[in-house]
Amino acid sequence: MLKSKGKNNASFRCWVKNKTDTSADLYFYGDIVSDKAYKWSSDDKCPTDVIEALNECGDVDKLNIYINSCGGNVFAGNAIYNRLRSHTAHKTVFIDGVAASIASVIALAGDEIVMPENSYIMIHKAWTYAVGNSDDLRASADRLEQIEQSIVTTYNSHTKEDVNEEKIKSLMAAETWFSAAEASEFFNDVTVVEETSAVACISNMEYKNIPQGAVKAPQAETIPPETGGDSEQKKEKEIENSLNLAENFIFMEECEDEQKNA
Repeated sequence: MLKSKGKNNASFRCWVKNKTDTSADLYFYGDIVSDKAYKWSSDDKCPTDVIEALNECGDVDKLNIYINSCGGNVFAGNAIYNRLRSHTAHKTVFIDGVAASIASVIALAGDEIVMPENSYIMIHKAWTYAVGNSDDLRASADRLEQIEQSIVTTYNSHTKEDVNEEKIKSLMAAETWFSAAEASEFFNDVTVVEETSAVACISNMEYKNIPQGAVKAPQAETIPPETGGDSEQKKEKEIENSLNLAENFIFMEECEDEQKNA
């Protein structure tokens, strides 16, 4: 089921871990969202979170940035990339499982990128929801092309000399998943290390070309056998599910309205 706006909007405590006078560890283990109101879980991050985290870090010499994320909001991801990139600390990015979509841009904020053999970087074309007449839809397509170009420009500044913008655009259009070895041949400053099974995959990915080892199969939900006394509880659950679906529908409408008015 889709998650709805504003739920599980937990605080940002403990996101900066293992801080010392000289280093700090930052974690991107959820979706990238525009602001705190759109967090669906305590793992989601927005640009304000990063500003708060870097202020908490202070003038550390080293930032260790750990990523296992499917991506999210493009503008938020670009803002996070820029904030991390401008920090004076030496930044080491560890892709624990996957840096997909805009999370791949955030990963490039590092001065060096460390990838276990079983981790991935994924790049693809930007996408959005669009409603309205033919003019509205054409305008949405034009904006998407502008957004895509900003991402291509960022990628191009971190790729090998033999990679040009046309090659990047082609790979984005194909939704390309780079293994660690492939990423080291495409991007600068990537180091491949021995694979780890600690965080090798995540479960909430819905892209089309996902490698078999990159996604965790969802665990089957255990449903107890029905008994006559559970009929009332079952009815309450059905009502709750209907309300959740309605709330998600409203959330999607709000998102579309915001994009249309942006």
